[in-house]
Amino acid sequence: MKKDREDVVVIERERIFKNLVDKWGQEPKCPFCGGGPWAVGDRVFRVSEFRDGTADDPALAIPLVPVACRNCGATFFLNYSMIVELTREKGKDPAAEPGSGPH
Repeated sequence: MKKDREDVVVIERERIFKNLVDKWGQEPKCPFCGGGPWAVGDRVFRVSEFRDGTADDPALAIPLVPVACRNCGATFFLNYSMIVELTREKGKDPAAEPGSGPH
């Protein structure tokens, strides 16, 4: 996994999205505008439950990758852990290789 800062994971977005489209059978249409194409973020974000005024332990957070419709901007998030498993099933490394940078 490549990091451009100590705490930021950079991923190979095109490769990951291609693997997802292969899994889905086709690139999905946007549920809001019926269009596309999609833009996949190159960063992994984490979401954690917010309780009693504080966020839970970061180790319990869900890692997410944003995916946005380039036509209307509708955005959803995919679970990065599941993407990693899907990509490993195909025998590929989901993280960007050193020096590859975002595409």
